[in-house]
Amino acid sequence: MNNSAARGKVNPWEVIDYFLPSLAMAGDYALEIQARVQSSGDKLTGATRISRALTDADLSVQSLIEVAALARFPGFAYHTEELDRSLNFKYFPKSSDYLLALDPINGTLFYQDGLPIFDIILTLIRGREIVAVIDYIPGRQTYFMAIRGEGAFTTTRADALERRPWQTFRLGPPAEPVLVYRLDGRDQARLAESFQVVDLERDYRPPDWRYTAHSLLTGDVSAYVKRSAQLIDWGAVAFIAEQAGGAVSDFGGSPAPNFFDFPETRVPNLVAAASREILDQVVATLRG
Repeated sequence: MNNSAARGKVNPWEVIDYFLPSLAMAGDYALEIQARVQSSGDKLTGATRISRALTDADLSVQSLIEVAALARFPGFAYHTEELDRSLNFKYFPKSSDYLLALDPINGTLFYQDGLPIFDIILTLIRGREIVAVIDYIPGRQTYFMAIRGEGAFTTTRADALERRPWQTFRLGPPAEPVLVYRLDGRDQARLAESFQVVDLERDYRPPDWRYTAHSLLTGDVSAYVKRSAQLIDWGAVAFIAEQAGGAVSDFGGSPAPNFFDFPETRVPNLVAAASREILDQVVATLRG
């Protein structure tokens, strides 16, 4: 595909199908070196331990997906969480109708601590709208995918490599916990009166920790409540959840704002839940 082709209409099914093997390879690599991985330094001065972690795997997975993208979709613009460390960003066009956004290792601290709950998230954006998302969880060898207006899907690594059909994915009955991150004490106290609350920062204790954004997709939490939520991770998972029958809003219950209206595509707050009923309960509790 050349640059001009990226200014026409792109088939998101084709984009997802193309990247599944590359994501499998990236996941295999990340799992193989996990026990020996080296830190590449902190990426955000003053950030929390969870958000500032960075490893060789982040940068290597990033490069692998960049190579795959340039080989097939060189007309797409590109954004990655570790943009200042990208070897290939300069080869992508500065603007295009389509943008690929990558979180190469979402949950780097979990990855450093040897947990299997990290994931690789790739998002296709057209203009100011998410078109499709792939969330690959190497530790489960499972993909969760969604296409706007078409629904959500899942498949395994083995089935993807054999090019077997994807399965329709709908959120099922979830576990009870509500996952929170960077929530102020008042909001967290309100939620704790009605829900079992797990705090990603306060309660994190490896090696038994099993909660992250994609826990909403795996059924391990009923909702997550996040201040300062970025598109490439929490927003991407929320998109899959919504396409899979879940519900998403801001803390006031209004539709989630457009990520592109905010610096770094980071909205002030976000609630994603396994159902509208759960979302309404969480929002009502936050309102007090």
